[in-house]
Amino acid sequence: MNAASHARRVLVESGLADYSTIVGCSADEIAGIEARFGYKLPESYRDFLVVMGKRAGRFMIGSDLYYDRLSGQRKLAEALLQEAGTVLRLAPTHFVFYSHQGCQFLFFDAAEGPDPPVYRFIEGDIGSVRVNDAFSGWLLRAVNDEISAMAIVRRSSQGRKRESR
Repeated sequence: MNAASHARRVLVESGLADYSTIVGCSADEIAGIEARFGYKLPESYRDFLVVMGKRAGRFMIGSDLYYDRLSGQRKLAEALLQEAGTVLRLAPTHFVFYSHQGCQFLFFDAAEGPDPPVYRFIEGDIGSVRVNDAFSGWLLRAVNDEISAMAIVRRSSQGRKRESR
């Protein structure tokens, strides 16, 4: 089982998604992304797109991770780098797959193999930071982090309900 399929199963088991709210991209959509950027995407990221590239329940709500946002991610990242005044520049094979509220983004180098490392840039930093040794590892960690955050919210909500009684 690839990491994206495992992530889907964990999201469903946790209640963050059900199978009907997890939608992947078609082969034509993925081919369109690759044609637009001019290179083949890494296997682990292609797996993500096939399994949950359009949406995955409540996973990453409020962040730009999915197919409908991919075409603008690089331009947003380049503008953020320019605003920040950093010397960091994206190489032609750097693929920006995630942004959050216009102040941070994640990317990988599509030329670094089938499961490339993931890097993060946050507004105010002078460069990027390697946040995971592989896209698949980043995805599984992100799913687990989201599940942990939801558990905290649920416990907090249940505590407030008890207090109001």
